[in-house]
Amino acid sequence: MKKILIIYGTAGEGHKRAAFAVKAAFDARGESQDDVRLVDALDYTNPFFKWSYPRIYIFMVTYIPSIWGFFYYLFDVRWIYPIVKAMRRFGNKRNTRTFEKFLCDFKPDAVIATHFLASEVISDLKTRGLLETRLITVVTDFRMHSFWYAANTDHYCIGFEESRRELIKKWGIAPEKVTVTGIPVHPKFYGVSDKAAIIERLGLAKDRVKVLLTGGGFGVGPIMKIVRSLAAGTEKLQVLVVCGHNDKLKTEMETFLKGRAPSPVTFTVFGFVNFIDELMSVADISVTKAGGLICSEAIAKVLPLIIIAPIPGQEGRNCKILVANKAAFKITRPAQAKKIIDRIQAETGLLEGMRGHIRAMKKGD
Repeated sequence: MKKILIIYGTAGEGHKRAAFAVKAAFDARGESQDDVRLVDALDYTNPFFKWSYPRIYIFMVTYIPSIWGFFYYLFDVRWIYPIVKAMRRFGNKRNTRTFEKFLCDFKPDAVIATHFLASEVISDLKTRGLLETRLITVVTDFRMHSFWYAANTDHYCIGFEESRRELIKKWGIAPEKVTVTGIPVHPKFYGVSDKAAIIERLGLAKDRVKVLLTGGGFGVGPIMKIVRSLAAGTEKLQVLVVCGHNDKLKTEMETFLKGRAPSPVTFTVFGFVNFIDELMSVADISVTKAGGLICSEAIAKVLPLIIIAPIPGQEGRNCKILVANKAAFKITRPAQAKKIIDRIQAETGLLEGMRGHIRAMKKGD
């Protein structure tokens, strides 16, 4: 019996969803003697580290995105990597002792890591001779960054050919150690959904263009500004707003809708949902952040995108690839979303053309 750990870090829903997608693929094989477990690396760190790890990221990308972007690109410079590596080792050594003990006690035969924290810790344990395991790193961004690199990674699974070339040329990784798999998404995103049944079950309109508006698992971004802009429209439209874990946004949305006069633009508000695949199935276009997972899920669903002001760094890189492949529009101001949606309603064939480009970049499984 093989012992396999699929390790993520709840520093955003994307890393977690990728890990659950990999686990679903294992489960789909049917009965197996292997011991396959899902693990959140942050559950094995000290309470303050676990609490602050995602919150520092959310604070920076929400309130000081330019500073986040500056350090993102600075830390990706090859000759600065030794400094970055030393900083990460210093911080991780003091905060992941429980995680290290868990790994050494469990002794997995293989680890599939969808977050770079686990890859860095396991790579160091292998360097010190404390752990023997096959380490597979699943990169959940469209492009490579130095944080994903770990010297003792046995194999990389990545989204696009650009990242493969970067790993080989910039980091000296042997070509046979890198596979362009696409970012793993749950099998349900590849399933054929009964759109009519979903529309009826959720009480949605049958005769309106449907726009899915989401700010990822944390509900970040100028969602309310986009909502107010779309609400001023005169054409029939149904907007599906997913607020994620952002309860404040959900309350604000509900308050806004209570005071509205009847309008051709209708809104349906959701909190955090586990059926985003169904909402993607019925949507004609999605206005979203440029997270690696949510964009990969949209690609699997052949859903055109409008990217909201991508955060400098990984989102900017993700967006660049999507726009280059004509799978998405990029907006920098909330009001631009309405202009694009008006154009979609006026130009027959625009969305179908985008869907054709998405099918060209979509992975089979």
